[in-house]
This record gives sequence, structure tokens and C-alpha cells, in this order.
Amino acid sequence: MSISSDGVIVPQRVKDTQNGRLLVGAPEVRHRSLDWSSVFLGILFVAPVASQFAQFLRPNQAVLGAQPLSVVVQVSLIAISILAWLRYRSSGGWSKWGYAFFATLLITWAVTLLLTGLHKDLVLLSVFVLPISVVMLLLKRPSEFALRVAGDMFAWSLVVVASTAQILDVLGIRPLKYEGWNRTWIQVWDAFPFLFNFIDYGSRWEGPFGNVNFAGPVGAFLVVYGATRRRISGWALMVAGLVILFVSDSRSAWVSALVAVLTLAAFSIGWSGPARLYAVAASAVAGGLVLILVAINMLDDAPSGRGSFWRGYVEQWMSYPVAGVGGRGIQELIDSGLLPVMATHGHNFLVDPLLRFGLLGTLGVVACFCCAAMVVLRASPDVKPAAAAMLTLVIVTGISEDLVSWTYMSIAVVPLLYVGIVGGKNREKDTKIESRNELGV
Repeated sequence: MSISSDGVIVPQRVKDTQNGRLLVGAPEVRHRSLDWSSVFLGILFVAPVASQFAQFLRPNQAVLGAQPLSVVVQVSLIAISILAWLRYRSSGGWSKWGYAFFATLLITWAVTLLLTGLHKDLVLLSVFVLPISVVMLLLKRPSEFALRVAGDMFAWSLVVVASTAQILDVLGIRPLKYEGWNRTWIQVWDAFPFLFNFIDYGSRWEGPFGNVNFAGPVGAFLVVYGATRRRISGWALMVAGLVILFVSDSRSAWVSALVAVLTLAAFSIGWSGPARLYAVAASAVAGGLVLILVAINMLDDAPSGRGSFWRGYVEQWMSYPVAGVGGRGIQELIDSGLLPVMATHGHNFLVDPLLRFGLLGTLGVVACFCCAAMVVLRASPDVKPAAAAMLTLVIVTGISEDLVSWTYMSIAVVPLLYVGIVGGKNREKDTKIESRNELGV
């Protein structure tokens, strides 16, 4: 009997030697073993992490033709993922909202790529990784076991590259970049002066992720994903995430992590029964935190403040409402003084595509999030809390930072894909497949 990667219970098929018939006997528990083809999703998730680390090691240095090491690494891993995917047997089908989410993501990629070409912005070979990944998922839905393995691989790969980058920095092999003062760090050290005996004030840590505003959301993801795992490894991931949040000093990432954890708690408790008041209270606190975050950003009129960036982007978008201006156009607006000097991107998941891709691209982004929200609402009760928490994390993080480029398979895209996979399964079709498996068909 073959060994399943899902560890499911299947009937034992026995040959009747007298009558030459196949009989279905007592159920046999197949030992859980990791079929290498099931790792296709894990490789797919790890690819952008490895690519980012390669970018940290050799930034913008061509190693194969005109392609940098980061592109070569990501394309190579996706090729391996495809080989595993070809052998993988689909675990079931998608719900209609699951199909809609992945299809909308694919359409959004095509529209933004078309607009990128229209604006004459440069693209890398890895631009095709995202649509290939989405098509792979559309055609073959990963099992819950494969998703757990992939989620763990992605989370721990983030911890590994962050730790490795820190070690390389300590050894003087590859120094890390730091930005400004770590405000949280200063407040803690001022409150406990004896800490000066161990280390002085620190700067904001960006690690191998390119920017403190990218490192912070990585820490927030680790906290939220660890909270969904609810085991020793989950606690370890939460601790790693809290450390990254602390050293990166990304206050918006702290808020997004807290709001997502509150969302996880609210959906886990539920809105029925005697405990519903706790769920309502958690939801109210989460909503209040989001409103405060939005208000603080809108009122920030500093040269590098979100408020000035947002107003500048919206004002300029009104002159290019349909297709936007692209990356080159944004730089030209900065050079001409029409945008703040540091506003190379919009620092918001809707404001940035509004000027970069116009209404054409922004409507695709909105449609993706709407479909993701429906995936969460229609998800089965056992996975709804995790899906809701992860989608909340992506949205709240996107209030202050536009992490998803919509044309590339990046670290920030993986949590969004996770939402679609964990909540988008077709429960009715899966039940029929399980029934066929039980009959040995």
C-alpha cells in the first residue's frame, strides 16, 4: 500500500483468492510520511525568502546575464517546485470564492504588468514567478498537511535568514544597515539604566529585508502565525517575531500584530454563547486601534510623514486617473517638486497603486481583497480564525506600508496566498473525494 503525505485513514484492500475479487476490509491508518511532492508549496513559499537573502548578500549584482542573484535563486527554486507539483495529486477543489480570489490575483498581475510596460518601467525575469505560482495553486489545491508544512517552512526560513544576517554582521562578513534611533529601545533603556552595562542605545534594525518598514511586518507575521500554531514551535516563532518587532521599531507593525491577534481571539471565541461579549470586546478594541492608526498617519504632516505622502499621491493621481504614472513617473514628480523627496512609494496598499497604476490597477487590488474577505467569511469554522487573523494582518500592515508589488512573488504576498489556500477549499467536493478514498476508488 502506498503511503500518503496526509496521514488519512483509508480502507485496506484485500484480494479474495477463491473468487478473484477485491474486498474492502478494515480501515488501515497510513503512517504520516512526507512525500517530497507535497513540499512543492513549501518551496514556493520559501523562494521569495531565499531571493531576499540573496539580494542582501549581493545587491543588484548581475550573475547570469543581466539577472541578479536574487532572481536566479527564485527562478531556480520555482523550477524545483514545479517538478514536485507535477507529481503532486490535488487534495480537492476550490470554492467559488477561492477560485475568484486566485483568478482576480492573476488578472491584477496581468493588468499591473501591462501598465508597467506602458510606463516603460524595468522588469526582472522573476516577474513571471507570481502567475506561475497562482496557476499551480489553481490547478492543484494543496492539502492541509502540505499547507502546514509550507507555513512552517516559510516562517522558520524568515527566522533563519534573519539570524544568519545577524551572525554575518557580528563576524564582519556582511554588515547590516541601520536606520535612525530605535525609539522603543531608548524608552526601555531609560527606564532601566542598568542595561547600559550590557549595551548602549541601538538603532532600528532592518536585517536582510531591505528596510525597517519591511522587517517590522516580518516580525508581525511571525507573531500571528505562531499564535495560530498553538504549540511549542508556535511560541518560539512568537518570541522571534517579538524580537524583530522590538529591534525594527516599526510601530505600525506592532499595531497590526496586536489587531490580528485580537481578530484571532474574536473568531476563536465566536459571537454566540455566553463568551460572545469577549469576542465583541476584542473586536471593538481591534477596530479602535485601526482607527487610531489611520488618524495618526493622516495627521502626520512631517516631510517623511504618511499624511503628506498620501495627500501628494492623491493630488497627483487626479491628473492621471485611469492608468497612473508608474515608477518612472513618480520619480519625475519627485524631481519636479510635486511630491515629497522621500515619497518614492505611497506607504499605503491603496494610495500607492492609485498613482502608480491608476484606477485600472487599484480596482484589481480592491477586488483581490474583497474576494479574500469572502474567502474568510465562507471558510469552515475550524480554519476561519487563522484565515481572518492573517487577512487582518495583511490589511492593517498595508495601512502604513505598501508591501505587495502585485507583479512579483515577494515575502509580503505569501500571507495573502495563505489566506486563499487555508480558507478557499471546496468543502462539498472534498467530502466526496474523501468518500471515494474510503471506498478505495
